Amino acid sequence: TVVAGVAGIGKTTMVQKIVYDWATEKIYQHFQFVFIFKFRDLNSISCRINLNELILDQYPYFRNILEEVWKNPEKLLFIFDGLDEFKGRIDFADNQRDTVEPQHICTDPE
Repeated sequence: TVVAGVAGIGKTTMVQKIVYDWATEKIYQHFQFVFIFKFRDLNSISCRINLNELILDQYPYFRNILEEVWKNPEKLLFIFDGLDEFKGRIDFADNQRDTVEPQHICTDPE
């Protein structure tokens, strides 16, 4: 899902509310972990990294448990906030997909 709107309309506040409601067990309880990545923070990353490395960069305290966390990828929610603030280039084309069906579960974070 993509949420779009003009600056100042409350997109980041909505993200914070979603995470708060998840943490207080009001919504999305089927997710075990919620990872938020802010594009303004991602601007400091100067090399290409995979999702596993990104998690450890932003959440280093997951280093000892991340392998266990990946055993249930359907229980992970990833939120990326502030795409308009990102300075890098994003390639939304998926050249490695071998099917026309959408992939809903990341089976290999690397």
